[in-house]
Amino acid sequence: MYLKPFCFFLAFSLFGTPVRAEEPETVVISPGREIQPAVPRPIPSNQGAGEMIEPGPMEPEMRPIGASGPDAGQMEAGPQLPDAGPRLPQAPVYNWNEAWHEKPVAILGIDITNFPEVMAVVSLRKDLYTPVDDVRLNEIKVSEDEAPQQITSLAPCIPDRIPGDPLSIMFLIDASGSMQEYIDVVQSSASRFVDRFAEDDRAGVVAFSDHAVHTTPLTDNKDKVKTGLFEINPRGFTALYDSVDMGTRQLANCQGKKAIILVTDGKDDDGTGVPLSRATLEGVIEQARMWRIPIFAIGIGDEISLPALQSLARKTGGEFLFAPSGEDVDALYSIVARRLGRGDQGYYQLTYRTSQYEKDGTTRTIIVKYQGDAGAAQYPAPRNLFWPLSKVFD
Repeated sequence: MYLKPFCFFLAFSLFGTPVRAEEPETVVISPGREIQPAVPRPIPSNQGAGEMIEPGPMEPEMRPIGASGPDAGQMEAGPQLPDAGPRLPQAPVYNWNEAWHEKPVAILGIDITNFPEVMAVVSLRKDLYTPVDDVRLNEIKVSEDEAPQQITSLAPCIPDRIPGDPLSIMFLIDASGSMQEYIDVVQSSASRFVDRFAEDDRAGVVAFSDHAVHTTPLTDNKDKVKTGLFEINPRGFTALYDSVDMGTRQLANCQGKKAIILVTDGKDDDGTGVPLSRATLEGVIEQARMWRIPIFAIGIGDEISLPALQSLARKTGGEFLFAPSGEDVDALYSIVARRLGRGDQGYYQLTYRTSQYEKDGTTRTIIVKYQGDAGAAQYPAPRNLFWPLSKVFD
C-alpha cells in the first residue's frame, strides 16, 4: 500500500515540476516584415574581454570629531548630500566590459516567410563601440548546419526593434548662466537622441547650476523626457559633480544597459574658482564605476575642465567628446547613439536560398562569419503535413 506514494515521491524528486516555455517575441524589421527572434548559440570569438577596471570599495569622507574625552580617536562621516534617489547598497567590483560586451557578429532575427528563401538580420561590429559601416558580399560567409550557403543579397537595414536589454539614460545638462549661448542646440540634439530610443528604453533629466535638480524621473515616455529637457532655463553657477552623484543614484538599481550623458561648457565652481559641489570628482567616479555606469562627457567651448571631463569618461568606461562650438553638439550626440547601440549603422539584411529545402520541421543552425569572428542562431524549418512522403512530389 505504500508503493504508489513512494514511486510518486521518487519521480517528483528526480524530474521536478514541468516548466512552461515562454512564447518568443516577434521582432519587426523595416519595412514591416515579421521575423522570428534568433535563438543565440555560443561561438568562440577572438575578441578579448577588454581592459579590467577594479575600483576599490567606496568609503564616506571621514574626519576626527574629538581630540580627547570619550570620543577621542573616533571618526565622523562628512556632510551628506540631500537624498537624490535610491540609496546605494554595497556592490561587487566588476569589469565594465562584461556589462557592455557586444558580440562582433550577432544574428538578430530570421525570416522564413518565403522558405526555402531565408532572410537574416545581423549586427556587425569592429570593436566594443564601432559598428561596421560598409561590408562587401565576398567578406561575409553563411553556413546552415555546416553546409555553405550562397548569399543572394546583402544590404544595410534599420531594425524597427532591437532585441536585447533596454537602455536607461540620465541626461545631465549644464544649466548655468554661460549655457545660454548653447542651450537651444543642446536641447534639440538631446530631443533627437530620445527619438532613437527603442520601445523599452528609459531616460531621466538632471539640470545643474547652483544645485543639481532632478527635473524628470526615469520614464519610457519620450514626451515627458523632451518636456524636461526644454524646461531648462540657464542661470547661476556650476554644481557639476553633484549632478553626477544624483545621476548615478538614479541609475544605481536599473537593470540592463545604463549610461550618463553629461553636457557642460564649464567646470565645477561657484564663480570664484572654488568648487561648488559637495560631491568630489574622485567620489563620483568611484560611484559610477561601482554601478557599471559609463559617463559620456560632452564638453563645449574653451572654458571646460578638460582633465576632469576626461577622467569622468575614461575611468568609467565612457568617452569624452569635445565640441568647439554649439554647432558640433548634434554630431556628438549621434556618436554617443552609435556607442550605445541606438545608431543606424552596423545592421545588415542578408538573404540566401537554403540547400536544405525540405519542410521537415527540423531545427537549423545558421553561422555567419565576418573577418575571423562568427555569430550563430537557430530557426525551426516549416513542416509539411505529409513530409517525408511529400519529398516524392516536390
